[in-house]
Amino acid sequence: MKCKCCSKVITGRTCSNCGFINIAVLDDAAEKNEMTRIDEHRKKIISAITEFSIDAYIYKWNSSMDKLEERGREKAVIANGMECHNKIIWSIKSFGQNLDEKYTKRPVEIKYLSKGKEKSFTAELKTVKCFDFWKLGLEIHDDFTVTVYLGNENNHSKAGPFSLELN
Repeated sequence: MKCKCCSKVITGRTCSNCGFINIAVLDDAAEKNEMTRIDEHRKKIISAITEFSIDAYIYKWNSSMDKLEERGREKAVIANGMECHNKIIWSIKSFGQNLDEKYTKRPVEIKYLSKGKEKSFTAELKTVKCFDFWKLGLEIHDDFTVTVYLGNENNHSKAGPFSLELN
């Protein structure tokens, strides 16, 4: 049997992934109430997923040496869970395009908080050429998976979906 909320295979009534208690319904009125209960549970779970972010490298041009120098890293927050539920939210920060031909894919570690605990996953994103800077986009789906986008609204690559760790 699959969980009605996150679609993971379950044994028993309570889902070990999202905690939803699955019950059988007998009529249309009960089905409507069950759909409301699923939606409320899903919103509660997604609201507890916050601070999707990456550690972005910061570079500065050294004119005396005529080259870019790394100046450190900075946490770049992309979105919170409800902001990107069933829609793509693009990062406010933009990132310089690095189209080195030997790297057609870029590993990007995405960090997030779930119930206050830091979690992470790595997305391999294909590099794309854009007319402006790259941004990162995120979209959380109803089954608690997330798709990651690199580029901009008009031209982007995507990776996923990735299962979010909820516990």
